[in-house]
Amino acid sequence: MNKKHLLLLLFTAVIAIITSCTKTVDFEPLAKNTMVEYKVSNLTDTVIYGAIDNQQNTITVYVPFYYNLSIIDPLIKVEDGAKLKDEILPVELGSTSQTYTVIGADGSQKVYKLIIVEQNTPSLELIYNDPSNLVTYPLGTLPIIRGNLFSRNPQNLNVSLVAKSSSKVIPLDNSTAQIFLSTDDGLYTMQYINIPADADTGYFDVNVKFLGHDVKLGQPVHIIHRQPYVTTPSVTVKQGDNLTYNAYQSLLLNLKSVKATLGGKVYDFAIVSSNALSVTIKVPDDFPVGVYTAFADRPRITFEFEGWAPHVGTQAMTVTAK
Repeated sequence: MNKKHLLLLLFTAVIAIITSCTKTVDFEPLAKNTMVEYKVSNLTDTVIYGAIDNQQNTITVYVPFYYNLSIIDPLIKVEDGAKLKDEILPVELGSTSQTYTVIGADGSQKVYKLIIVEQNTPSLELIYNDPSNLVTYPLGTLPIIRGNLFSRNPQNLNVSLVAKSSSKVIPLDNSTAQIFLSTDDGLYTMQYINIPADADTGYFDVNVKFLGHDVKLGQPVHIIHRQPYVTTPSVTVKQGDNLTYNAYQSLLLNLKSVKATLGGKVYDFAIVSSNALSVTIKVPDDFPVGVYTAFADRPRITFEFEGWAPHVGTQAMTVTAK
């Protein structure tokens, strides 16, 4: 092959390559169904952003314990023209099932899974404030507990009793619970956790779940019944009216009778209904009309219980004619 023919062949090959490179390839358009921002809005001084992975379709939110969050309230942005399938609602910190569906303008959908990573304390160590006195009662409170909680938010607290005899679990009400920091030793104090009225008597282990930790205290508490006690607030009633009294940090066990002593005379208040938490009685038709507010003038109300000492209280009351 002579030089002229070789040059011609090379020129033809170059033209073919250039021609092939100028051809265009149409790619399938990307679906516009992605999430572009996820942030936690229920913090006063800062914002937590979720890490969005559009390959794995996940949103990962890291929540440090010192923010004292029990839920996250998210704000979400999606691509222009897209929308979320469902309403955005708060999410509990321990949730593992939350997903979000983004619908693109073209109708395509993408489902994201929310992953909440709680960045908690490394350990939880708890002790009783007074380990020599671990007795409590139905309608009472759990003995005071102290430890390295590093948080004052009782909403993250889950306390339960486990019966030693039967393994029955009793969840405790923490709606009135308080947690505060003791400045003398740096420990946190946890108190005012309610014992339910229907709690069995006996010995119970105390389990505390807090910030990802699950701790059983070293000694059980002993639940027993205590002397019935009745509150007697000021009332205004008519002769023959019903009057209700409530138990106070004890149960009204085996109530037999309710009597009032006034001016040296004893009046029998008929029991209309009674249970462990309250008693409803009827004021006698012949109970003297009057205003009995001064302490010396008040009638003495005696609640008699089988197996217990009577409970006696003074009753400030105004009684009007029937």
